[in-house]
Amino acid sequence: MRVIDLHFYVGTGHRCLPPVMSYPAKTNPEYAGPMSEEIAPDAVIEYLDSQAVDAAVVLPDCASGTGDKPMNDFISGFCNGTDRLIPFCTISLNDRDDPAGRAEHCIRDLGCRGLNLLTPYTHFYPADSRLLPAYEVASAFGIPFMFRTGTCSPEGSPVSHGGNPLLLDDLAKTFPRLDIIMSHGGYPMWCADSERMLYRHKNCFVDTSGIPPRQLTAVFPHLERFRDRFLFGSGWPAVASIAEQVRMIEELPFSSDTIEAILWENGSHLLGVEPRTNRKAG
Repeated sequence: MRVIDLHFYVGTGHRCLPPVMSYPAKTNPEYAGPMSEEIAPDAVIEYLDSQAVDAAVVLPDCASGTGDKPMNDFISGFCNGTDRLIPFCTISLNDRDDPAGRAEHCIRDLGCRGLNLLTPYTHFYPADSRLLPAYEVASAFGIPFMFRTGTCSPEGSPVSHGGNPLLLDDLAKTFPRLDIIMSHGGYPMWCADSERMLYRHKNCFVDTSGIPPRQLTAVFPHLERFRDRFLFGSGWPAVASIAEQVRMIEELPFSSDTIEAILWENGSHLLGVEPRTNRKAG
C-alpha cells in the first residue's frame, strides 16, 4: 500500500535544544548518533525505501529559539532536488519581518508546500491577530497550515498556547479555504475536541503522529465517519520504525478504503503528490 508520512523530522543537534534531542535518543537510539551530527537527503531516501514510504513531509523545529530563517533555509535546501521530500517551513512572531512577508517568501522563494506553527514552543496563540495576514497568504496559495496540538515537549512548553484544538475554531471559520492540520490530534487529553473540530469545519484535518496506532479507535470513535480528514504521520525519529507504525494501522478494524485514505489518499490529495512508479518494497 502507498504511504505518505505527514510528520517527519531531520533536525540535527546543533539546530535543536537538548530536550528536543533527548526523546528520540530514548525511543530510537539507532538514529541518535546521526541526528546529533548531520544527516544527508540520500540517507533519508534510503531509509524511506527501507520502510516502503513513498514521500515524507519534512518539518521544521524552531524549539531552538534561533528564529525561523535558519531552519527554513535548511529544510528548503535539504528537500531540494527530490519530490519525495516535501518541505514545510515555519513563521513566528519573534522575527522582525512581517508574518505575511515571511509566509510568501517561504512559498515563493523556498518552495515550501505547507507551513508549520509550533505555537506552544514559540509562545504565541494561533489566532493572534498579527498572524491573520499570513493565513490569508497561505489560503490564497492553497498552502496548508499545521498546528501542534496536545501535550508538548520539551518540558516547559505551555500547552495553553495551542494545545487545545478548539483554539483553532475561529481561525477555521474565518478562513474556510485554509486547510488546517491538527498534528497529534490533541492527544492525549483533547482528542474529543479534535473530533468536534472535524464536525464543525470541513477544512480541518488530524495527523496521527504521536498517537499510538492501536489507540486510534478508542480516542477517535468516529474516525471512519471522517476518514477523508485523517493523515498518517510517524513523528520519526521519535519512533524507531515507520513500517511498524504503518503495519499497526493496517491491522485496525477499518475498511480497506479507510486505511488507504489515512496512509495515502488524504495526504497525497492535500499536497498534490503523485504516486511513484517502480516503487521499491520495504
